[in-house]
Amino acid sequence: MNDQVAEIKSLLLQLMSKLDANFAELRQDFAEMRHDFAVMKQDTAAMKQNVVEMKSDWAT
Repeated sequence: MNDQVAEIKSLLLQLMSKLDANFAELRQDFAEMRHDFAVMKQDTAAMKQNVVEMKSDWAT
């Protein structure tokens, strides 16, 4: 019985370690996505400004 408990404990520790690693990877991926989204927002703002400028150029 003690062997089974030791084996289960070992497996649980391995599982917890893998989960910790996966959560760390998810946090990193989320941070990268937030950064990418911020860059896209800046790019979108720049494109909107370009459209405004082009409309102004066409009007003159």
